[in-house]
Amino acid sequence: MEQNGHSQNGHAAKRQKLGQDLGRTLPAAVSTKLCSYIDSLQDRSQAVVKLAAPEDIRSKFKEAGLNLSLLGEQAEESQEALEKAIDLLLTYSVRTGHPLFFNQLYARADPVAIAADWVSAATNTNCHTYEVAPVYTLMEAEVLAKIAQIIGGQYADAHDGLFVPGGSISNLYGMHLARNRADPGLATRGAAGGPRCVAFTSDQSHYSYIKSARLTGLGSDNLIAVGTDDCGRMRPDLLEEAILKAKQEGALPFFVGSTAGTTVIGAYDPLDKIGEICRCHGLWQHVDACWGGGALLSSSHRDWVAGVEQADSVAWNPHKMMGTTLQCSAFLTRHAGLLAKTNGTNAAYLFQPDKLNTSLDTGDKTIQCGRKTDMLKLWLQWKAKGDEGMRATVDRCFNLARSEE
Repeated sequence: MEQNGHSQNGHAAKRQKLGQDLGRTLPAAVSTKLCSYIDSLQDRSQAVVKLAAPEDIRSKFKEAGLNLSLLGEQAEESQEALEKAIDLLLTYSVRTGHPLFFNQLYARADPVAIAADWVSAATNTNCHTYEVAPVYTLMEAEVLAKIAQIIGGQYADAHDGLFVPGGSISNLYGMHLARNRADPGLATRGAAGGPRCVAFTSDQSHYSYIKSARLTGLGSDNLIAVGTDDCGRMRPDLLEEAILKAKQEGALPFFVGSTAGTTVIGAYDPLDKIGEICRCHGLWQHVDACWGGGALLSSSHRDWVAGVEQADSVAWNPHKMMGTTLQCSAFLTRHAGLLAKTNGTNAAYLFQPDKLNTSLDTGDKTIQCGRKTDMLKLWLQWKAKGDEGMRATVDRCFNLARSEE
C-alpha cells in the first residue's frame, strides 16, 4: 500500500510539473502562431474559408490524433497535440480579416483591439468592483464619458452606462429600464395585476426587441410593429396613431425602440421627430444605434442621428463599424442612477457601502454578476487612432457604401 501511495504521489507530481511547463510554453507558442496568422490575413491568394462539412472537420482532428469529443475519460494531451488542434482551428475557421470577407455587420478586426483582447484574457478579471478591477473600472467610466460627450445634450451633463454582452442585451436593458420606470411596482409585484404596458418598434427593427418583450414579461403581443416608409424608416405619423390607439384601448404605452441603422438595409429612423412624440406622450425613447452609431463620430454624417441626444437610452456596438474585436457593446442612459435603482440588490459580500471607491463598483447596476473587460478594446483603439482616426474609419465605411450604390 505504501509503495502504491508513493507511485500515485509520483504521478501527481509529474502531472503538476507537466502542467506548469505547459502553462509557460503553450502561451508563447500560441502567441507566435497568432502573430503569423494576423500577418497572413491580407494575403488574397488564400481563401476566405476552407469550407468543410462537420464530419470532415471531425476527421481532420481525429487524423491529427486529437478527437473533438470530450466524452468518456479524457486523457491529458501533449503540447504538440494541443498546437495541432490550434493549427486546425485556424485552418478551418473563416478568415474574417481577409480583404474579401464581407459579413452583414462586422469585418476585419483592428490589430490594436486584438492586442487588447489578449491583455483582457491574460488579466482574467471580473469588472464588477473596483478592488478586483481597478484599472478596468476607471477605463469603463472614461470610455462611457467619451461616448456621452459625443452623444451630447443631457448625456454630457449626466449619464450612466455599462459595456454589455451584445446589442441584443443593450436593447433589453433599454426596455427593462423603461418598463420599471413606467410601472414601479413591477419589480416586487410582478407583471400580474399591473397595467397592460405596450411598446413600439418599426417593422424593420432588430428581432432582439421581440426577445426582450418575451424576457421582460411584456409579451410579444404587446410589442407593436410600426410601419416604415420606402427607405425603411419608421413613420412618425403611424407611431403616434399607434400610441393613441393603445391609450384608447386602456393600455399604457411606455417605450419606443427607434433604430439608427437597421440590420438589413441600414435605415436611420427620424430620431428627432420620434423623440418629440415620445416626450409629448411620456414614453421612453431607446435608440438602437448598434450598427449605425458610428455616425455619431463623423461631422459629415452626424445629421443622420440628429435628435439622439434627446433619447432616454442609446446602444452602440463598436465591433460593427469600428473594427473593434467581438464583442464590444456600450449601453448608455441619460438617467443617472437608474441602472442601480432598477437592478441593484446590494449583495453584502460584494457591495459594502463603507468601503473605498464604491462609486466605481458597477456590478450591482447589471443584470449579470460576471462581466468581461470589453471596454479595454475600445479604450486602447481610441488611444491608438485618436479622434481623427476614429472619424476617418466611419467616413471610409460610408464612402465604401456609396461606391457600391
